[in-house]
Amino acid sequence: MGAFSRDWWRLSWVWLVDPAHRSPPGRQVLFRSSIRVAALSLMLGVGALSLTLSIFSGFYRTWSQGVADALGHVVIDTDWRTRAELRDLVTHFPRGVQRVETFWNSQGLLVGKDGGRGVLIEGRGELAAADAAPSESTPDVQLKLGAPLAEYLGVEAGGTVRLLLPGVIERAVEARISDLVRYGMYDVDSRYALVDDASFAAWASVHDPEVFARRPGDARGLRVFFDPAVIDPLDVEKVEAWRTGFRAAIQDTEWSFETTTRTWREQRKNAFGGMDLDRQLLTIVIGLLTIVAAFNVVASLVVLFTERDREMATLVGLGLSRGAFTLWTGTLGLIMGFFSSLAGIFVGWGLGRLLQMSPLGALPAKVYNVERLPLAFVWTEQLSILGFGTLCAWLAAVILGWSLARMDILRVLGHRG
Repeated sequence: MGAFSRDWWRLSWVWLVDPAHRSPPGRQVLFRSSIRVAALSLMLGVGALSLTLSIFSGFYRTWSQGVADALGHVVIDTDWRTRAELRDLVTHFPRGVQRVETFWNSQGLLVGKDGGRGVLIEGRGELAAADAAPSESTPDVQLKLGAPLAEYLGVEAGGTVRLLLPGVIERAVEARISDLVRYGMYDVDSRYALVDDASFAAWASVHDPEVFARRPGDARGLRVFFDPAVIDPLDVEKVEAWRTGFRAAIQDTEWSFETTTRTWREQRKNAFGGMDLDRQLLTIVIGLLTIVAAFNVVASLVVLFTERDREMATLVGLGLSRGAFTLWTGTLGLIMGFFSSLAGIFVGWGLGRLLQMSPLGALPAKVYNVERLPLAFVWTEQLSILGFGTLCAWLAAVILGWSLARMDILRVLGHRG
């Protein structure tokens, strides 16, 4: 009997799909129960792996989006240049850029009602087509704060804080909080202090014209933000391709020796490196649990063998090769593993949606910096999980089949004499 012949499929149908065929009622219950337990355990194992990685991917995507929106998709650090020279640098940009902002940094001190904190202050503003003229009025300096930082200082949106910038301006600046932001990563939100460069320049042109005329901070550069319709900022390969194109465009200019570029991921590479390690550890732990669940398929095939050992031994005696026998058990394991894993993927997806809609999906923003449970079903990732669950069941069945194919035929035939 050849592998995958008509008789092979008929035998598989009788022995696996129709367990009641020539079996006592008690053993029918045992076989059906073993099939259900095997399918359920593998389904739950795969579902747990699917749900866990989906939640982790949701947090990862939320944090990545927050870091990218807060710090820029690509940062270009340069030596001090005038804004006119920076506008010349922008002409070398490849397509896909939505907006460009200049920035400067300086160590500073923020003082609110409940205390003060030293942070790295950043001034940022749109790279305008022309330099701003000195202001004739005295506007408020606008400041955006991360929500955790504002809570520590005891201030709210619309309130004011005193801003000290040693080495930039000698007097204290009364800054008004224009907005509180929460990007989802505490490492960013707890230190986020962004000065609107246009309002600061207008204020400085009145109170300290020298500051208005010179470089205000310790660093100068550009933060580049992409148009999502052209370049997905979270697609690392596309961001790298843009950076490579930019470096090639300035290769023969003086900018090639005076600029360095960093992607949003490189700006927080330690944090993302730690998250990647956590993802790997979670995958390994739950993957081991899935492997254990896959061995329940072996238990079901063992029960099947005890029900059909005489018939199997007879077929081996009539010339069924070890390879064909192993292929038979491996195929049964493959079928059980695939459908159980596929059901597990849908179970994980369904549980994730229920969690999002239920009260359990509401997260304390002060702890997680997000208000709802983030969930991201990356289908390439889910297909990998499906393949992993199926492969585990198949390998377990193949090992069992190879072991059974080496059985002593006469001993098996005489067992039930």
